[in-house]
Amino acid sequence: MPHTGVDLPGIPLVVMIIIGVLALVQLVLMIWALARLIRDKRYRVAGLPRLVWGVIIVLGELIGPVMFLIMHYRELHDLAAQEHFARMNASNASSQRSESRDASSVIENLYED
Repeated sequence: MPHTGVDLPGIPLVVMIIIGVLALVQLVLMIWALARLIRDKRYRVAGLPRLVWGVIIVLGELIGPVMFLIMHYRELHDLAAQEHFARMNASNASSQRSESRDASSVIENLYED
């Protein structure tokens, strides 16, 4: 029988396939997390400096990229909610100012000579 590649005695084929799939998933998650980190130009991302996140992603095996992606998503979601809240408050404040001007102009018109 010809020798084909590395022979790992005692490891079933199913286990080697599972390890290969996990390694592929880890690589994909690492690339995805690093791409997200590079695109985000802020110094601190999800509470930590970018360099620290880079080390966590690269050395954290499967947990590092997953932890970064979850925390980054939550931070972006919170920032979007804050922006929405600020826009709503600004809109309400401007409409209240215009209503108060309208009311004052009505009162002035009522008491004109």
